Amino acid sequence: MEYPEKLTQIVSLFESLPAPEKRESLISYASAAGKNAPREGESFDLEDVRKDEECTDTVGVFLKISSTRACEFRVTLGPQVQTLTKAMTSILCKGLAGCTPEEILEIPADFVFLAMGFVGPEKGGWLDKLRLAVTRYGLPTSNAGMAKPYVAELRPRAQRVGKELYAMLGVERGDAKGRDAQWARNYEFFGAPVELFIYVHKSLGIYAASDAGLMMQTLSLSAHAYGLGACAQGAVGIWDDVVRDEFDVPREYRLLCGVAIGYPTDAKVNTFQAHRLGVDEVTLPVKRNR
Repeated sequence: MEYPEKLTQIVSLFESLPAPEKRESLISYASAAGKNAPREGESFDLEDVRKDEECTDTVGVFLKISSTRACEFRVTLGPQVQTLTKAMTSILCKGLAGCTPEEILEIPADFVFLAMGFVGPEKGGWLDKLRLAVTRYGLPTSNAGMAKPYVAELRPRAQRVGKELYAMLGVERGDAKGRDAQWARNYEFFGAPVELFIYVHKSLGIYAASDAGLMMQTLSLSAHAYGLGACAQGAVGIWDDVVRDEFDVPREYRLLCGVAIGYPTDAKVNTFQAHRLGVDEVTLPVKRNR
């Protein structure tokens, strides 16, 4: 098949190189992978930063689509990412720059094998990531923390709370429709007439969560003092695109969560008391060998 022009030029070069020079070229591309990282002040239509099970480290894909539907990718790579992955990052970011989403989706997933002559565990993994980013463009975006499953250390607590909540609501373990219906209540704001969307500036990192948490706690306590109810909603954080369709939100801000505010009812769910860890489970012992 025909590849986009820039990618065709790279493929043609690799096809003409003997094996030793091909390896040297790969190393050169890998060394330049850091140049594909986002620049300070850049904004994107989609950001996906995660560590998938098949990856050796965290990988971030940042997608920007112009008014003419030309795609531009930026990528961040963790320090443990393999050399071949770094090389493919540079090759694909360079070769696919300016392509439309449709052109990218037409490239076969095994492009790495067919065109580049590589063998190994990478297969089409990197191209798959870029294809996924293009496919997700225009759909509700998600913050990485919401999209990823809980790590092993935290999973038992999350599963316990979920099990106890659904049991109280009468939703059986195998009742997928019932579970989905209950989850969908998040996006009805549980019947509340007001929903607040909490945004934080991207430059603040983890500190923004602390500031936002303090503000939300004060807001919730104030609401209760006036006879209202409040419910913080992490689930709302995955619908950033939808909120931006309704409000003029600067690109430098990221949706953290929502807060539903309304009048409390006697709904059974409002009596739910989530399991809390004991003090000895959330405090760390003092080092004795100091």
